Amino acid sequence: MLDEFIFENGSRQDSLLLNNLKDEICEHLEVLQVSFEKYFNLDEITKKDELWIRNPFLCDIDCIDDMDLAKDELIDLKQSPC
Repeated sequence: MLDEFIFENGSRQDSLLLNNLKDEICEHLEVLQVSFEKYFNLDEITKKDELWIRNPFLCDIDCIDDMDLAKDELIDLKQSPC
């Protein structure tokens, strides 16, 4: 959409600016992806006792440690109507 607008209304300089902007956005998204992969360690989340994090509405509440503060919130969410 932005491509079309610049192509129809802009100059070559605008086109170069758009390409540079795309490159910057892509680079930023790649950095974010690496950051998320470090922050959310998928190997840790795949443990059975942490599956509720990935899909809280399908897990058994009993699989969550009673000391986990999120357990009460999850129970409330499961019981509340849409």
